[in-house]
Parts: sequence; C-alpha cells; structure tokens
Amino acid sequence: MIAERLLPRVNHRYYKEVFGHLYAGKNSTWFYKKWSDGYKESNRAARRAFADEFTFTASFDLTAYYDSLDHCVLRHFLERIGLDPEFCIQFTDWLEKWTATDREIYHNHGIPQGPLASGLISEVVLSHFDSLKPKGVKFRYFRYVDDIRLFAKSERDLRRLLVALDLLSKDIGLFPQSAKISIHEG
Repeated sequence: MIAERLLPRVNHRYYKEVFGHLYAGKNSTWFYKKWSDGYKESNRAARRAFADEFTFTASFDLTAYYDSLDHCVLRHFLERIGLDPEFCIQFTDWLEKWTATDREIYHNHGIPQGPLASGLISEVVLSHFDSLKPKGVKFRYFRYVDDIRLFAKSERDLRRLLVALDLLSKDIGLFPQSAKISIHEG
C-alpha cells in the first residue's frame, strides 16, 4: 500500500537522481528493481556529470539514518503521500514495538534494517532530500539510499548545496556525518 502510494511521486527520479531501493511495481515478480542496475546507472550518471564539467564533488551521508528516523516524521510523510492518518498512527505504533530492545525499552525512532520493506519505508522520508533546488545553482544530485553525491561547477555552489542539504536534514531531525563530507575537485 505504501509502495503504491509513493511510486507515482518518485518514479520520475529513478535512474536519474535516485538509484537505490527502486520499487518495481505490483506487477513485478520482485519487490525492487535490480540493485546492480541502479548501482551501474549511478556510476554512469556521475561520469556524465563530470564530462559536463561538474567537476566539484561532495558526498553527503546521514548519521545512523535507519536508527534515528523519528516516527512522527515518518508519519508526516506517510500522510503527505495520501495514506489514512489512522493507518499512519497504527503503523508507527507497530514500528515502536518492532524496534524495541531486548529489554522491551520502547522509543519512537528507528526502522528495522534488513526486512525488504525497510528500504521502501526509508524512501518515504529520504525523498525529502530530492527536493533540493537552491536558486541560481546548476548542479547534479544523485542519491543511492541515504548516500548523496553532489556535482557542481564551483566550490562556492557546492558549499551552498551542502548548506541546503544540512537544512533539509534538520527539518526532519536528522544529522549529516560531517566527518564524511568532503569537497573534491577533478
């Protein structure tokens, strides 16, 4: 149900900006499109960006994304894709139970890592980053799950993009791994 509601909002980005956890559709034998196709396409897109003279690059990675995702934030985005508010509350209540510790300590954040649907649930929130569109900046944006790669024609533009991504992550209570963010040219 979540996958079918999300698909029309995100599939135009598949293999262009988004390359991981690509839902294959309800008529497919498989839940996701082949991960290896997404990985190959992300590398091709990066090479094209570089060939188009977007030679300043940076990677942006979120700290403990799966463990940190707030259930209220997830609920917000589930409702935005048109799911019933009661379903959204029930679903995040279940997540609270599914992510509890062995000592039965419950908290309102995190999604299980490993189950097939977790990747799709993560995409509901990660698509928030795909709205990155700072004015006056020409760039290329590629996301493979929670790893974002940026390409720009100048360091100044790249820094503006990183600030914009930082603000988008703070909107939803997530934090970039600043140690992993580095700018490269060439």
